[in-house]
Amino acid sequence: MTTTKTTERSTLPIAILGVGNLGAAIARGIVRSGLRTADAVILTRRRIAQLADLAEEGYRIQRENSAAVQAADIVILSVQPQHVVGVLREISGVLDPARHILVSTATGITIDAMRRHVGDELPVIRAMPNLGIQTLNSMTCLVADSASEGAMPEVDALFRGWVRPSGSKRATWRPPRPCVPAGLPSS
Repeated sequence: MTTTKTTERSTLPIAILGVGNLGAAIARGIVRSGLRTADAVILTRRRIAQLADLAEEGYRIQRENSAAVQAADIVILSVQPQHVVGVLREISGVLDPARHILVSTATGITIDAMRRHVGDELPVIRAMPNLGIQTLNSMTCLVADSASEGAMPEVDALFRGWVRPSGSKRATWRPPRPCVPAGLPSS
């Protein structure tokens, strides 16, 4: 991605689909960090009435995931794992690989599994933040496949923006590699 594209993106809305506790924390972290104003963050949820407090805070509330995606360039998929496939099917027709970056916080859903629904060209990045993100105290793991490495600096910069200026915590990434839980043999 070029510097111009990154600069343009810095003013465009971010869509967060499936806003529950984590999605709300991410939205508040984006605003608290100064990366966007609340009206530049679009939130969706099946039960839209449960976003009333966020609407009062100035966030844009949208019932339709596809409409939110069309208005944004960075799309954060913050749904429960059992809803990922349904939402990806719903938005796949409006995702544009030349424009969008898809960031998923869904646990247990691999990039390969998401690619089956969005294709091989769209940048897809997994982010694993925690609720501390709303107070700028989160350590977030970011993972991309080789097709998405070009989008990683932009997503990394987005998550770095949520960190306190002291620099004591920062988002980092490493190229994907096999991950083995502690205590288990790697072979």
